[in-house]
Amino acid sequence: MVLVGGRSRRFGTDKLRHRLETGEWLVDRPIAAMRSVFGPRVFAVGNCAAEVAARADAHEPDAFPGAGPMGGVLSALRSADGPVCVAPGDVPRLSSGTIRALLAGAAEATTHLCVMAVTDRLEPCCAIYFEAARARLEELVSSGALRLRDAFDAGERLEVGVNAEELVNVNRPRDVRECDS
Repeated sequence: MVLVGGRSRRFGTDKLRHRLETGEWLVDRPIAAMRSVFGPRVFAVGNCAAEVAARADAHEPDAFPGAGPMGGVLSALRSADGPVCVAPGDVPRLSSGTIRALLAGAAEATTHLCVMAVTDRLEPCCAIYFEAARARLEELVSSGALRLRDAFDAGERLEVGVNAEELVNVNRPRDVRECDS
């Protein structure tokens, strides 16, 4: 599932529809990385332009508008039958290797609620969330505590080290030049 519900305030326009030098839209790259692992079962999760939703294989609207990425993850868990692998829609360097590393971590997870990518920091938008995480996320959304990075303590998450370059996201137009490679 690719998280597509952001408002692109710093970018100024819908960044997910921004054309890269290759002609692809920014959102096409994380969708392609997910498809290379999961095949044609990639959902766009969040409230987005119809053209963005059409880039994925299916679309799941955000059931928790205003709840940020946590709302997107929770929407994904509510619509799925089992764990969900999520990635941000604004990371043009994401590769199948990072997704496979998360899957390898998930195979080792025992009592964990999620498997989260980590670079020099936690990357909660690039993660696998198990069904058992749903209750916690529902509780946090209801209480207004929406910081996904703080949702699970170290004992509840399995951390998988990944290449930081793959998770550099685009927030401003100038970021596109740095990430479009």
